[in-house]
Amino acid sequence: MAYPFGFACLPFSIFHLKGVMMFKNIFVAVYILMAGLAVPAVTSDSDEKNWMKVYQQGYAFLERQDFDLAIDVFQSVLRQLPDFPEGHSAMAYAYSQLGKYSEAVTEYEYALKLNPRLVQAHIGLGYIAYRRGNLNEAIEHYNTALKLQPDLAEAHHNLGLIFAQKGKITEAFTEQQAAISANPKSAEAHFHLGLLYNKREQWNVAVKHFQQAIQWAIDFAEPHYQLSRIYMKLGKRKEAQEEMERFRQKRAKTNEIALCEETILISEGKAKEEAILSLAAVYLKQGKFQKAEYQFQRLLLRNLNNAKAYAGLGHIALENEQYLQATRHYQRAIKLGMNIAETHHNLGLAFMQMKQAKDAITHFQQAITLDERSAKSHLMLGTIYASQRQFELAGRHLESVVALEPQNALAHHSLAYLYGQQNVNLQIAVELAEKATQLSPQSALYFNTLSWLLYKQGKFQASENALKKAIQLEPDNALYQEGLLEIRKAK
Repeated sequence: MAYPFGFACLPFSIFHLKGVMMFKNIFVAVYILMAGLAVPAVTSDSDEKNWMKVYQQGYAFLERQDFDLAIDVFQSVLRQLPDFPEGHSAMAYAYSQLGKYSEAVTEYEYALKLNPRLVQAHIGLGYIAYRRGNLNEAIEHYNTALKLQPDLAEAHHNLGLIFAQKGKITEAFTEQQAAISANPKSAEAHFHLGLLYNKREQWNVAVKHFQQAIQWAIDFAEPHYQLSRIYMKLGKRKEAQEEMERFRQKRAKTNEIALCEETILISEGKAKEEAILSLAAVYLKQGKFQKAEYQFQRLLLRNLNNAKAYAGLGHIALENEQYLQATRHYQRAIKLGMNIAETHHNLGLAFMQMKQAKDAITHFQQAITLDERSAKSHLMLGTIYASQRQFELAGRHLESVVALEPQNALAHHSLAYLYGQQNVNLQIAVELAEKATQLSPQSALYFNTLSWLLYKQGKFQASENALKKAIQLEPDNALYQEGLLEIRKAK
């Protein structure tokens, strides 16, 4: 099924340094976690309760990385609750993710004035200090956060990154080990501890930590690169090549995603919507339907009438065999203006799977009206009409597919079988079946159909030869074995 999206991401990167990007990812993870846990108990006052609900909406925007929308929400909350420290800290976080560090620092500092023990504010100030190159200040803030919450794995990990950058390897070891002790599943901590052991040439221990990093983050590319380097040093050339290939494959995927995420971050208005669609399209291409769905839903929070988002949700529902839901999404997309062949074709597929042939035919026909060269819609109509024994209509559509796509093995086979069912055009049917076997030589079914058609012509030896090829491909198929006996009897 073709994807109805073709948006391009901008060809540049903001967070181009690997260490900076890793540091940013960890900060995002710990802040979102703590922000979700930080909502204080509210009073019985109904207005305050309502504003706390609004705050939670802002937090939901943080989770989706819609920082501009989150800022709008937090500003409205803080106008009503100006002494709400978690609100100031949350808005500071949103500012920091947009690169507005001065505004973020102002909000974090005010949050700490209201609550000096607010851990996420110290985490946030540590992150900004790191990004500004003020490593000692960052260390101070992270140490303060750890005094308030000693088992904060991400803070230990970030300290480890800073100490490694300062050349304090022993301290870096201590912090990464503390991070793993607090969270044994921290892929980033395992990776950076592996780097430290690699630096000490303790290869076996480094390998162990790189492998654990992969275990806890399956899409993490960099550990494969480091494993490849170690295996080359150990003379394990085959293992090194395998790890390098895994690195290249994963890196290509993660780079594509990161590029889209960064484009989203710097875009505004319609450009941001297009960038979110781009990211969703990447996830669709990679088969990550849950993540793609998340992005489409994220887009609908910005624009409830975005037709492409509904078409994307329809695509995911269709792939997940949620056909009723797929029809609703595609119908909504069409109503909002996505009246194109692809949408009607996919809606037809959903109706077809629901055994609603009349509706399926309507939308496949509409797809052909919009794009008369839509071979896949002709193929579906041919299939439906054949099942309804409307052979003349079925033949017309299947003939169109063969003409439009001369290399389509399924179309050649379907038309050959249709002619065979009617006992018409048998020589043409044989030629079509032969073409199908040439296009798809591993299909036992196609050879079986060719055998059946040759049998109808009385060409028993050729029929036997074709069926033997089918049996060669599927030796345990009892029907083929029975057919072979029948041919030999006829001879």
